[in-house]
Amino acid sequence: GSANKVLCRECAGILEAIKQYPEAAMLYEKGHSYDKAAHVYMKAKNWHKVADILSHITSPKIYIQYAKNCEREGKFKEASRAYEAGKDYDNAIRINLEHLR
Repeated sequence: GSANKVLCRECAGILEAIKQYPEAAMLYEKGHSYDKAAHVYMKAKNWHKVADILSHITSPKIYIQYAKNCEREGKFKEASRAYEAGKDYDNAIRINLEHLR
């Protein structure tokens, strides 16, 4: 129930503080704190897990960070979608013009 989610988030906070990022992110995810989970997955450079929970993300900042990583990796279609979701339309358009024509 909701008490379990709260406990997961509290434990995640402790684990994050001691830099146990993979475990912290997993517990944030279990506690339905997806933005926090994504933020911690990014700290751990686990972009695959960020992609897995992207549909639950509400923070434009997280979408933009994810988009920048996709762009670095040459995943331009994914980068464009993430920039759009993060409301960074200038970069979404730039990606489309430079890489997706």
